[in-house]
Amino acid sequence: MGCMQCEIEQCDGTVGYGGMPDETGETTLDAMIMDGPTHDVGAVGGLRRVKQAISVARAVMTHTTHTMLVGDAATRRVGDSPITGAGAYVEQGVGGAVSTGDGDIMMRFVPSFHAVMLMSSGMKPGAAVKTAVNKITEKYPHFFGALLAVDMNGNIGAACNGMEQFPYTYRTSKDSEVKSVMINCSLSIG
Repeated sequence: MGCMQCEIEQCDGTVGYGGMPDETGETTLDAMIMDGPTHDVGAVGGLRRVKQAISVARAVMTHTTHTMLVGDAATRRVGDSPITGAGAYVEQGVGGAVSTGDGDIMMRFVPSFHAVMLMSSGMKPGAAVKTAVNKITEKYPHFFGALLAVDMNGNIGAACNGMEQFPYTYRTSKDSEVKSVMINCSLSIG
């Protein structure tokens, strides 16, 4: 109710209908709601002609299997790939991480960001991605996905869940050829 009340009152002129226009001169609304215990999320973006975006976000969380919908009447689907920290994340001086899989679950945990932050605190890439994947499996033990990370020294780590094996390829500045790796997912977490 708190979010809806702020929309009704148009808090400080920036929240809800009649708020500040976007770069095209139109007011578009965004909203997100998250349930802490279950990590269920409902989010909408770029809504037009809707007064209570938070109600639409709640409907996404309650009545769909999606995490985020965008566009007029929230009819378009968005996965984790374009979400910073979910699909990919890079920190200068630390390294980077990328993910693939069930984006509607993975974006709730921003696993790429999580892995890079763990590496910034001194964790090796393999341990960082395993920790990030394990965080997801605590709530969604059967999710389908993989996470890869590389640090500034070229050390690579990968972890996956919901599949038998996960293949990936890489090439460092020291390598003349692309290398292929296959990891066993049942051994990559735990």
